[in-house]
Parts: sequence; C-alpha cells; structure tokens
Amino acid sequence: MPVSFVTLPVELVYRILDYQSDITIIFSMRNVCQRFNAIVESYDRYQTITTLNLRWYEIRGIGTQHLANVLRNNTILTTLNLGLNKIGDVGTQHLADVLRTNTTLTALNLFYNQIGDVGAQHLADVLRTNTILTTLNLDRNAIGAAGVQHIADGLRNNTTLTILNLERNQIEDVGVQHLADALRTNSTLTTLNLGLNVIGNVGAQHLADVLRTNTTLTTLNLENNHIEAVGGQHLADALRNNTQDDADKPLGITIGGGSDKPYGHRSFPHIIIVDIRENGWAHRDQQLKIYDIILRINDTDVTNVRHLYALDVLKKAGATVQLSILRLSPPNMEMSEVECDGKLSVSIAGGIGTPYHQKDPGVFIIEFDKDQTKNQLEKGDRLLKISSTSKTYDLRFVTYEGARKCINLACEESKKIKLYIGRTKPIKRVIPLAPTIIILSADPSTNQRKMETAV
Repeated sequence: MPVSFVTLPVELVYRILDYQSDITIIFSMRNVCQRFNAIVESYDRYQTITTLNLRWYEIRGIGTQHLANVLRNNTILTTLNLGLNKIGDVGTQHLADVLRTNTTLTALNLFYNQIGDVGAQHLADVLRTNTILTTLNLDRNAIGAAGVQHIADGLRNNTTLTILNLERNQIEDVGVQHLADALRTNSTLTTLNLGLNVIGNVGAQHLADVLRTNTTLTTLNLENNHIEAVGGQHLADALRNNTQDDADKPLGITIGGGSDKPYGHRSFPHIIIVDIRENGWAHRDQQLKIYDIILRINDTDVTNVRHLYALDVLKKAGATVQLSILRLSPPNMEMSEVECDGKLSVSIAGGIGTPYHQKDPGVFIIEFDKDQTKNQLEKGDRLLKISSTSKTYDLRFVTYEGARKCINLACEESKKIKLYIGRTKPIKRVIPLAPTIIILSADPSTNQRKMETAV
C-alpha cells in the first residue's frame, strides 16, 4: 500500500520536523493541507518560534507575498527581521495587508528594502488601526516628504508604537514638520531616530516646538543632519522647558484602548493604563496600577469613548484628578515554584476576547498536574505572572494565545519556573472586578483613595 506524506502518523511527522530548520517549517511545511497545518501547529518547536530572521535572503516582492500568506494565520511570531531583501513598495503592501489582522507581531525590521513613499503609505494605513506593533525599523530606505506625511498621519491615532527608526531616508524640514504635528497628539512613541537625513534649522525648530509640550518622547536621534547653531539653540531652549518642576508635571500615565482602538482585542474597548512613567503624579502616589481600567475621569464617563476623547479629557482634568477604575481581583498574590523541564502541565482558560468569567479578561487555571505542581495550585487560580530564571512575563492582560506563548517561553528558558497566582476566597457571589476611586493631585498630601462597595 503506497504511503502518502499527508497520511503519515503524527509521531513520524514530528520526527521529520525535528530535522527541519525553523525557516523550512514555516515556509515549506505550512498550508499543505488542513491536517498537516494542525500537526505543525501542535509541534512543540513550532510553538516557540517567536523570532524569525530572514535578513539578506533576497526575498523581494514575490517572496514577501508567499511570506504574507504564511503569516496570515500565524499566532506565534512576535519579531520579524526582513532587512536587506529588496521587497520594495509591492512587498511592503503584502506585509501591510497581513498586519491589519495579525495579533502577535510586535517588532518589524524593514532595514534597507527600497521602500519609498508608496510603501510608507501602506504601512501608515496599518498604523491607524494596528494595536500590536510596538517597534518599526525603516532605516536606510527611500522615504521622503510624502511618505513621512503618511506615517505622521498614521501616528496621530496610533496607541501602541513606541520605537520608530527613520534613519538614513530622504527626510527634509517639510517631512519633520509632519512628524512634529503628529507628536502633539501621539502619547505612546518614546524613541524616534531621524539620524542621517537632511533636516536643517527649520526642521529643528518644528521639533523644538513640540518638545516643549510632549512628555512621552524620551529618545530623539538627530545625528549627522544639517542642523546648525540656530537649530541647536531652538532644541536647547525646548529641552529646558521639557523638564518641568513637580507642581507642573502631568499625571504620568499612558493609556490604551477606546471604542475606536480596542486594546488587544476588538471585544475589549475600554480605556486602560498601559504605562506609568517615572516621577509623574501616578508613579509617586503608587495607587494606580498598569492595566487598571478607567471608568470615569472626574465627572466624565469614559466607559465607551474614542481613544483621543479620553486622552483629551485626561489632559484637561486639572491639578486634581479623580479616576474611577476597575482592577483585576484578587489583589493578593502567591508564588509557587514548579519544576517544568520544558513543559508545564497546566490547562488555562480566559484572556482578552474569550473571558472565563463574565467581563473579566483574566487568565485562569482550569486543570493541572498535581504531581508536577505539588498541590500548590487550585482550579480557578488567576495567573498573574510567570518567571523563568532570566525573564518575567505579565499575564494579567493578554489574550489566551498570548498567555500560552508566555508560558511556553518561560518553560523553554529554564527548568524551574515561578508562577504568581491570585486566589479568590470562597464566597457566595463572585465579583471579579471591584470598582475603586483614586484621587491624584500635584500636592501628594491631598491624594486619596476609597473603595466602593460592589452591589
């Protein structure tokens, strides 16, 4: 009886996969048939391929199309390096189409790829809606004023990109003006590299004007441009004003989400705190936590509003800000050490978009190996964090797929891992989210906090 590759026993297919490279598995052993896709997706090594380096593979536009077809259903990859591949504007369009729906890719390197203004426009269209990508490298391409304008338009409403590298392009003063205008409303970008462009004194002045009020950008690279003493003076004056005294410092938080920009999943439109910056009011007061869900800002309801509306309300809140928030409960955390030896025998449920408890995006343990966990866990425990010997992964606000990925990574990094769990004491009625009101002021002595009774 003839043997077909697609009818081989699963164990034998796994054995074959053991001898294949990551690139072969991703490119040549996907999309053969549904059965083979299912086998590959269940293969342990495939589940840990989070970084793919295709630098200098001469992929070009047509190769990028094949890559895009593979990435369309990939929920594992988080970092993709496509540097030096000559993908051009056509290849960039194929990638952009995938980024509209991809839910895991956070870092994209497109260094030296002959991307021009048209390709920049395709990426900019993605930046308007993508809530996953945090790092975009466009170093050494051919992006000019028109392309930068498209990117700037995308940045105005983007709530997740923190690092943007535009080094060695064709950016002049006009292009910088577009970027500066975008930075007036963008509240997430922390690093901007504009080195080795053709920015002059006028461009420096545009940047200086926005630096007087922008409190998010922490790193700006302008090396080897055409900025002279006059432009340098503009920047120096702006940086003096950028460092404010305590009474004038902002709340110091970064928000994500909104009805138009759901954070993590389309079914979760709430405004949440995604970063608390050092030395801001919130950092000094230590009441707010990352992933707190904001319900009200002073007297304004923000439970179902657009992102920029909530941002505007925060900026106009005044010297004393009252926030009504929801916080994942329970607040108490326990730590358990587990010998995993590459695999943690725990089944989980929940996550953003697939709640285990109604309206609660937490990740919960539903089954576990009692011998492996030494009876330290209980069904219904909330997973808060998981730590390997080298890294800690926060599981308080992730999708189900994101939680599984973090667990696999931690187990791969060390034989012994630490699980941080929250455990709810038995009560008659489970209230997974407890409302809290927090009042913050520039004067720390006036800061207050009170718990509301959930009815």
